[in-house]
Amino acid sequence: GRKVMVVHPLAEIVDSRRSEMCALLEAIVNIDSGSNHREGVAQVGSLLGDHLKKMGFQVTLFPGDKYGDHVYAQLGSGRPCIFLMGHMDTVFPVGTVRKRPFTLDTDAGKAYGPGVLDMKGGLVIMLYAVRALLEYRSTLMKGSLKIALNADEEPGSPESRRYLPSWLEGADWAFVCEPAAPGGTLVTRRKGVGIFRLSVKGKAAHAGSEPDKGVNAIEELIRKLIEIIRLADPKQGTTVNVGTIEGGQEPYIVPDSAKAAVDIRVANLEEQKRIEQGINKLVASSFVKGTSVSVQGGFHRPPMEPIAGTERLKQVVREAGATLGYNIDFTVAPRGGASDGNLIVTHGIPCIDGMGPVGSGAHSEEEFIELDSLYEKAKLLALVLDKLLCG
Repeated sequence: GRKVMVVHPLAEIVDSRRSEMCALLEAIVNIDSGSNHREGVAQVGSLLGDHLKKMGFQVTLFPGDKYGDHVYAQLGSGRPCIFLMGHMDTVFPVGTVRKRPFTLDTDAGKAYGPGVLDMKGGLVIMLYAVRALLEYRSTLMKGSLKIALNADEEPGSPESRRYLPSWLEGADWAFVCEPAAPGGTLVTRRKGVGIFRLSVKGKAAHAGSEPDKGVNAIEELIRKLIEIIRLADPKQGTTVNVGTIEGGQEPYIVPDSAKAAVDIRVANLEEQKRIEQGINKLVASSFVKGTSVSVQGGFHRPPMEPIAGTERLKQVVREAGATLGYNIDFTVAPRGGASDGNLIVTHGIPCIDGMGPVGSGAHSEEEFIELDSLYEKAKLLALVLDKLLCG
């Protein structure tokens, strides 16, 4: 016979809060919170912190240095312990909100605005999933919830990563509310990201009268870069992008210095090691006699790969999806972009990423979310939390 959809009480609670969710999304999207704008990030943090306090969380600020402060919140203690993470910063400069504030296209079912997808929509999903759970189970049956909202994810979490081990202490599972992959796919694999900065020193001389007295730094750099480009391996998903290059003063002067920055992405640790070894080997010798080279940087985001416990977590998410009437897909190929999920799994905590909204155009003026996904993902996360904490 025909399948009758049973609406789960948690889904009903989320649906009853749709307009509130939209209002909170509008409020935080309309705050400029680029990574370099501490005040804006603090405003977002204080707004979300107030929501968390109202729900009974203990809220603590962890100071940033160059970037803004991070919001950490805890409810309950003991196991099981679920860790939820998201970032408050965006890639957009101050003044973006004035140019293109939050807009709703109700006919198309879309919401536009800076950071609406990456990842302010995800923050709203996180808060309202937890809120629905607390409303449904007025006291948490067992265990605890931890939430970390960092201020420096876009530049690679340079400061918040030092707090991560203490935030993750005692956590059993983690969820990151970054946007879903295309088609609503959830994420358990992301590429690792390395940024390598090469500087070559040579010796200046007049290219016409005394070329033999010069040591050409640009020539050395170019030859090294060609070798680095050869380290790419499309079959393995390893990409190399020489992103910037500079050097020299005038065409008639043998250049005494040259620099380049290279972005390298890898799908797994084997490839990361191969790249690191390849670059170390290149630095150890020179093509142009008399040049010296130094390399700074390296892999700041290790690859995110499934670990022990990931499969069980995927199963719980699939079951929650089935309760709501849809199939959940997980990434097969790793996502090219990194997130804090990359760091969480290296601490041994199984993590499902991509729990945020469905949309497109992150980091661009076309950025939008599908409004329905805001509610659907909040329902999914609420059900997952319920299964893990109250099942």
